[in-house]
Amino acid sequence: MSKIRKVAVVVVLLVFTATWLYVYHDEYGHNAEVKIEELYENNKNIYSQFTQRVRDAAGLMNRYEGSFKEIVFFVLNRQQAVLEGPHGIQKSIIKMIEDGRSEFQSGQARLIQAKSSYKASIGSTWTGFWLWVAGYPTIRLADYPIIMNDDTEAVFKEGKEIGLIKF
Repeated sequence: MSKIRKVAVVVVLLVFTATWLYVYHDEYGHNAEVKIEELYENNKNIYSQFTQRVRDAAGLMNRYEGSFKEIVFFVLNRQQAVLEGPHGIQKSIIKMIEDGRSEFQSGQARLIQAKSSYKASIGSTWTGFWLWVAGYPTIRLADYPIIMNDDTEAVFKEGKEIGLIKF
């Protein structure tokens, strides 16, 4: 093989490899961003459905004794409450809250994992370079926050736990 042919083969292989790397990382970046957006939208749906189910059930409970706010307080703060109500509506609401919170927590965990994985890829030398060449990231990860209550934010900001019950 002549020297020109060898150089041409090397150039073709380099162009092919660079093209393949570009396409591979472009696909990866696109899929990662779509997944983050999908998980975020799904978490909004989970939260919306869970809160609506609780609101609907609480509307029925308005006919009965007991305060919905007190029930939510007990459940979210993991306190034992003796809640015996007509037709077990209170118990049903508690179960809805627990199930909804559990499903929402799982959805949030999946979003955290997807964001973390994509952030790690963007920050890595090789993959990060090729994602940059392909034009990624095109989204801001900060636009897909993890939903937390004010107490959690305060605990991590101050570095100490706040008691569940304040007298």
